[in-house]
Amino acid sequence: MKTTILYHPLCIISIIILWCAGPLCGKSYYTIPFENVNGLMLIEANYEGRRGDFVFDTGADEILLHTDDEIQSQTVFETLDSEIYTEEAQIDYLRLGNYWEEDVTVYKADLQSISRFTGTQVAGIIGLSVFDVEILHIDNVNNIIKLYTLDYINTLNDRKYIRNKMSLEGKLPVINVEIEDNTYRFVMDSGASTSFICDSVIGNHTDQFDDLDLTSQVITLSDKTTHQQYSSCSAITLGKLRLKNFTFGRRDFTQFDDISGIISIDSLPSDVIIFDFVTRHIYMSI
Repeated sequence: MKTTILYHPLCIISIIILWCAGPLCGKSYYTIPFENVNGLMLIEANYEGRRGDFVFDTGADEILLHTDDEIQSQTVFETLDSEIYTEEAQIDYLRLGNYWEEDVTVYKADLQSISRFTGTQVAGIIGLSVFDVEILHIDNVNNIIKLYTLDYINTLNDRKYIRNKMSLEGKLPVINVEIEDNTYRFVMDSGASTSFICDSVIGNHTDQFDDLDLTSQVITLSDKTTHQQYSSCSAITLGKLRLKNFTFGRRDFTQFDDISGIISIDSLPSDVIIFDFVTRHIYMSI
């Protein structure tokens, strides 16, 4: 099996694959606390009698679990910069806040590069595959993730939110981003500490982008180091939300069909982001 993972720090991690889910078990919602570390959402999880911090990624399907052991499998996760080898395994249970799932499939991999970035030992990366999620509510003020059923949307005050249509690319949340008169498709990602854009898009709008005197070292999942360049766009529009002087890291996304980049949830001005996976809308607080 071959899976595609995008991983770029400042530690951005975007795992681009299909996701599926586990049951809400009749509850109206679940609460999962998180800690924001360098733009990454860390969730404390209990599993196999252990406790550890997992990066939460809305663009993720498979669950990666850190291991120091040599990988025996030939399951390859392909990133933008490299490939990593993983090994499929099963854990008896995974507990996140008051959410509990049993018999969970994970993929073991060496995640030390993420631990060095966060300054804490990271036990893994976790995506939406563990949840049967209709509504995903991310509260960046109180640092809480909530999982609701669809009827929660009826309780929202429309004047406090901008609602944008989203699509699903292999069930990844994708939103249209307008630059001048052109529309591009970007993945909305909680597992990214910065936003990224394809070089070809910049080439289409050279008068809208300025190169920034800013570079950083990028450490990939396979522990390779490259240099990242950044550009600022004079304005981008997400539905009714217009953002000026928006900073992007520059990457090549041409290997991904019809995806022009990643919008990091951490880089948006909204305190609350709500994903409605049933009617396919994103709500952003204003």
